[in-house]
Formats: sequence, structure tokens, C-alpha cells
Amino acid sequence: MSNIAFLFPGQGSQTAGMGKSLYDNIPESKEVFDKAANILSDIDIKALCFEGTEEDLKKTENTQPALVTVGIAVYRALQSKNIEGDYFAGHSLGEITALCAAGYISFEDAVKIARTRGLLMAKAGSDAPYGMAAVLGLNYEDVVKCMPENKEVVAANYNLKDQIVISGLSKAIEEITPKLMEAGAKRVMPLKVSGAFHSPFMKPAADSLKEFLDNVKFNNSDNKVFSNVTAEIHSFDSIKENLYKQMFSTVRWFDSMINMQKMGITKIFECGPGKVLTGMTKKIAPDIEAVCVFDMDSLNSAIN
Repeated sequence: MSNIAFLFPGQGSQTAGMGKSLYDNIPESKEVFDKAANILSDIDIKALCFEGTEEDLKKTENTQPALVTVGIAVYRALQSKNIEGDYFAGHSLGEITALCAAGYISFEDAVKIARTRGLLMAKAGSDAPYGMAAVLGLNYEDVVKCMPENKEVVAANYNLKDQIVISGLSKAIEEITPKLMEAGAKRVMPLKVSGAFHSPFMKPAADSLKEFLDNVKFNNSDNKVFSNVTAEIHSFDSIKENLYKQMFSTVRWFDSMINMQKMGITKIFECGPGKVLTGMTKKIAPDIEAVCVFDMDSLNSAIN
């Protein structure tokens, strides 16, 4: 086992033109984008990544397959430079990319899962006035204590020790904000999202995704992938169930990173734009060297 892990970002990390310099310079990355262009009949992912506007890319149904494609293109670029590892993790959507990079899902299936997931989440997000907000300065346990029993708003992302994202009905988030501030939160910051992701309101979408996953072939692999749901390494038999549960369960990223540290991981490569996971790694586990790769400049910097 190596001491290297590959991390893959979720929604919010996308940016116009992402992956183009790798496409132009790394044959292995070019192959990924060329293959992606022919997987879906309704969108050209390569054109979306290289030529799409920020408005196009921020649509959930587009963001998800685009980020999977870029993540794998970056990972193949790192492999082409003989950078290998046994551990993988992805934040929310990024878990699909991680499972693909680790060999559990084919690239074609990963793109199709991401597109289906994105469409289902977009539809679910339009059903009611939903929202998400980042709670800053309060730990996970104290945030959970403030959540209402009716689950109209829940703790959705355990990102940092003092950064928890809540998710649910917009009205419920507004109503719970004073209670969070009284409990010691420094700020409750609404996020620009279209749905109550990782909350019980995503359960119908998750049920539909589960039906889709029943027709996906999962392969065995010796690589280790951390589950967002458990923060532990997936067993092969748990992958499909955890991908289903992940849509309406808390993303336990903080715990995942602590577990990586305990397992002896000393370096992570974030595969994709944004540097979100690199930044969180430096705050959660500062002893782990964190490098973000998303274009030729950052790739060259990572290998030199």
C-alpha cells in the first residue's frame, strides 16, 4: 500500500474551460475527453467543459458528468507521470469519480450515473423552495442539537470541525438561524444551490437512482475508496447501497480525512479545479501534503 490518496471534488468546483490544457498536451487526458464526447446522446461533455459558459456548467445535470470527466482526465494525467496510489475519496458527486478512478465503475458508467444523478437532483430541487447554508464557527454535535425533529432542515455536510453545511426547506433554514447564532455560530451563510442536497428531501431522487444503479456493473478492485456515508473504506458489497444513501445522508468528509491520516496517508492529490479539498485537507490534517492538479501548470508543479 502507498501513502498517497487521490481526492475528487464535487459541485461548486467547476469552471469554464476546465481540462483544455490537459487535452492539448496529455494523450491520456485527450482520450478521456474524446470518449466522453460520445457517451451521452443529449450533451457533448467535451464541448461543455471547453466551450460551455459558467451558466451552462452550473446546471446540476451538466456539472456532475463534466466534473467526473475532468477528474478522470486529471487522474490519467497523473498516472502518465507515474504517480500512483491505493486510496481514493470524493466529496459528494466526487465519490463517483473516485470509484471510477479506483476501478470499481467503468468511465462510461460513471458519466451516465453522474448525468442521471444530476437530472434527478435538479428535478427534486424544483419541487419546493429548498436551500443550503454553511454554519461557521460551530461544531457538528452542536449544529445537530439545533436541528428540528421534523427534519425540515438537517446537517448535510460535515466538512470541517467548525464548518457544517445544513440543508432543507429555505424557510426552516431561516427559522433555525437565530438558534444557531445563539449556540455560538459566527455566521450562517446561504449557499447558491438549487436543492436540499444530502437531506431527506432527496430520498425520492435517490430511490430513482437506485433503480438505475441496479443495471450498472460494479467491478472488484484492490484499491480503497472512502464512503461519504460511513467515512470508512467501502466493502465491495456496500458500494451501490452507499451511493444510494449518500444522496440523502450527511457527507462525513471531516471523519474521512481523519481516517486517512490514521491510515498513514502523507500526501493527497486533488484531481480537478477549485482547490476546495486541498484547502480542507490543510485545515483538517495539516501534516498531509496537499496538492491540487487541474491544468498543465499545476501538473508540472506537482511532478517537479
